[in-house]
Amino acid sequence: MRSAVVEVTPKPPVGARFASRSRFLSGATMISRRILGYLFLAIGVVLLTFGLHATDKLNERVNEGLTGRYTDRTMWYLVGGIAASVAGGAMALFAGGRGARSI
Repeated sequence: MRSAVVEVTPKPPVGARFASRSRFLSGATMISRRILGYLFLAIGVVLLTFGLHATDKLNERVNEGLTGRYTDRTMWYLVGGIAASVAGGAMALFAGGRGARSI
């Protein structure tokens, strides 16, 4: 009878096979966060522009003159535009920064 020789190769550590892939994906995540930041910044500027144009309309001037404040819709445009612009600008500037990174 012959005995079969079986070669046993050691298994790589768990996750070692995907190490290069995870580094690639983390880089892609940083880039996509930056792109998402630019998108939020653009949306914020558009909302802010709509809000500023809405403040010049005749009905908005009359409403502000009588009540002392803008309509709710105009306020949402202004506040949403400012918030989206600030969040988008921060994401675009600080996404993928040179801070401490995990391996």
